[in-house]
Amino acid sequence: MTGHRYNLCINGRPSSKRIFVTVCFIMCPICTILLLNVHTPDFKQYTSSTNLSPAYYLTNTVNSPLSTKDDFPVTHPSNDETTLINLTNFQFTINHDPCKNSQPLIVGLIHSAPKNYAKRMTIRETWGNKVHGITVLFFVGMTPDLQSKLEEEDKTYGDIVQGNFVDSYRNLTYKHVMLLKWAKYHCPNVKYVLKLDDDVVVNTPAMLGFMARNMSLWGTNRVMHCSPASCRTPQRKAGLKWMVTQDEYPEKMYPAYCLGWVIIYTIDTAILLYEEAQRTPYFWIDDVHVTGIVANKVNLTYTLLNSQILRHKRLADFIKSPKATVDFLIAGPELSEADSRALWKAIVSTLT
Repeated sequence: MTGHRYNLCINGRPSSKRIFVTVCFIMCPICTILLLNVHTPDFKQYTSSTNLSPAYYLTNTVNSPLSTKDDFPVTHPSNDETTLINLTNFQFTINHDPCKNSQPLIVGLIHSAPKNYAKRMTIRETWGNKVHGITVLFFVGMTPDLQSKLEEEDKTYGDIVQGNFVDSYRNLTYKHVMLLKWAKYHCPNVKYVLKLDDDVVVNTPAMLGFMARNMSLWGTNRVMHCSPASCRTPQRKAGLKWMVTQDEYPEKMYPAYCLGWVIIYTIDTAILLYEEAQRTPYFWIDDVHVTGIVANKVNLTYTLLNSQILRHKRLADFIKSPKATVDFLIAGPELSEADSRALWKAIVSTLT
């Protein structure tokens, strides 16, 4: 299935003018190549005087400073394990290796916050229970006043992974890239990484069946399966939760990206994004950064997950009548603990 990556938008809709400009942009290099083939002697004379090959002039073009590969190659730091983007003293302060003695089909790696104990318990007692077949870990940063409680929680459940940075909205990209780092170093043999927020419900039986039978439709490499966002503009108004300054992001529009509450990565994709994120300047909105800016740099596209999502408007109907034919892999986002438990009860009832 063909992936998607588009962003020809004005006020959220495709612009005929931009489409025309894009077509011209695509056609111009083709015309240039044809002309160069006609005037080969002149071109060779020019390149011989500069000691650069003709290929340099045809390929080393820059479309956008935020969506292309670096002009010069950047090597990974020799201390990659202790580096997280621009943090040079990174370490996992709490960690686990559930993949060490097994090769799971899928791991569920969940963005959580130290204060979200109730959300974590809801997942542990419903779809995230180990008996249902998906290994689940919760990824958090540091919150000093909750550290002792978090450590006690981990002693009980053994499913928390923590990095040594402050847990905050401005550090969400650290958390996302930490999650990818963990996959690379601690679970490289897994087939799929399910990246989630802690307010969703996974239809575990359907998800495992989908992974085993249907994911091959999208291939087993370079897959980023998600609910996409396109034509989104940075919020510039001061005081807004997601306000972004011109210095932080100078462009007028974000690249197409995946909404971060649910993303299915093949393991090679997770590692590819991690390695590119390690050498990409930090931008704090993680889904825009990782699945938009960084994904563009490695020419990674997404496939659509929308048809497998149970949205809020259908949630109540399914809970009331779970025997009705409603095919979905995941429900959310922003489900309450009560709705999550009711939904899981309805899912279980369909199995009997």
